[in-house]
Order: sequence, then C-alpha cells, then structure tokens
Amino acid sequence: MALISCSVGDVLRWTEPVLAPPTQKRGKREQIGAQIVTAKVLTRAEVLELQVINIEILSAPEGFETNIKPADTIRRREASLIAGECSVQAA
Repeated sequence: MALISCSVGDVLRWTEPVLAPPTQKRGKREQIGAQIVTAKVLTRAEVLELQVINIEILSAPEGFETNIKPADTIRRREASLIAGECSVQAA
C-alpha cells in the first residue's frame, strides 16, 4: 500500500461514500452517494486528525444533510484516504 506523503499543516482532498442512516443494530449501512472532503492535517499518527475545510456532495438523495460540517475535527485512517484517491492540495 502506498503511503500519503503529507505532513502537519497540509491540505488533503479525497472522496468518501455517503451512507444511509442505520436501519438495524448491526450490519453494513447502504451507500447512497459520494462526497468530496477537503481538510487540513492537524496530527499524523496511526490515525490522521483533520480539520474539515469544505464538503462537496457529489451525489445523494434530495434534501440529504451530511453529518460533517466545515471546522469539524475528524479522524481517518490512512487506508481510508488512499481508498478515496487522496491528494495533497496547494495551501
């Protein structure tokens, strides 16, 4: 697996799925769309801590509201970012 060459302060952009609200206690949630997340790296360890700059909904049902908002702090594994075709943006 290729590693993301980024450091603290870099701005990353990746695609991630939009998931339906859970319908059962357990089990996989259904993917109902996709969104592009742009975020700044706050800490880099096994899990990256990121501050969201922008969310762009690519596809989702009418009236969908994402749980992530700009200025939120989120955590993502590097593997998740690689799967979403992560790229480092010019700051």
